Amino acid sequence: MTERRPQRSGERLPPGTSCYLCGKTITEDETWNRDHVPPQRIFASALRTQFNPQLEWLYTHVSCNGDYQKDEDYFVVSFAGHVQQPTAQAVFQDLKAAAEKGHSIGLIKDAIGRFGRVEGPNGELVHTWDRARVHRFLWKIARGFYTLETDRLLPERPLGHIRILPANQEPEHLADIGWFPAVRDTEPMGTYGKVFDYKWLGWKDGELRAHAFTMLFWDGLLVVLLFHDPLCRCGQCGPVESAPKRN
Repeated sequence: MTERRPQRSGERLPPGTSCYLCGKTITEDETWNRDHVPPQRIFASALRTQFNPQLEWLYTHVSCNGDYQKDEDYFVVSFAGHVQQPTAQAVFQDLKAAAEKGHSIGLIKDAIGRFGRVEGPNGELVHTWDRARVHRFLWKIARGFYTLETDRLLPERPLGHIRILPANQEPEHLADIGWFPAVRDTEPMGTYGKVFDYKWLGWKDGELRAHAFTMLFWDGLLVVLLFHDPLCRCGQCGPVESAPKRN
């Protein structure tokens, strides 16, 4: 991994800066903003006020960043209420407060309605979600960390597999992920307490370059990703894209 460059605030966009989401240069006539990695949305408002987490960020087109907003909201609404940990419940309280003001009511009703509709093989109630939307959002986070660490870009199309493991399902479902123990035993890379943490292990095997990546949301929702690096020559990965510039 490369050493991260310090990020300074300011309104002037460095010439030649690229959007990390689309890979295209942000021109002078285009509106731009910064996307936090990890997303600020997963932090409850009370925690942001108390701890002021210093989130890293990447430049984006406003349109590219906004294109993910609904998926981000969908993820938070769908999972915060199902993680029985204080950091998740604090986010859920934010959602309830927003609903009382008339915000996100449709999303909240949808999330509540989906819980308990499906019965599992042992008669348990199953929490269901829109897999495509959730995976798109999770892959975006992985792309952000990849760019921060390597100064390269990952394409919007996932280059591997993504799985979500709620806390009450972890033991039995982790058993069939052979690479998980190797990643589990590495040092955590996150600095956000019980709100968000991640671990990352990369390796090379012949023509293959790959990454095993885990994310832990609210100390209770585990996401595991196994994906190719665009530098590998396995025949399944696209060309390396130019990195965005950050000041």
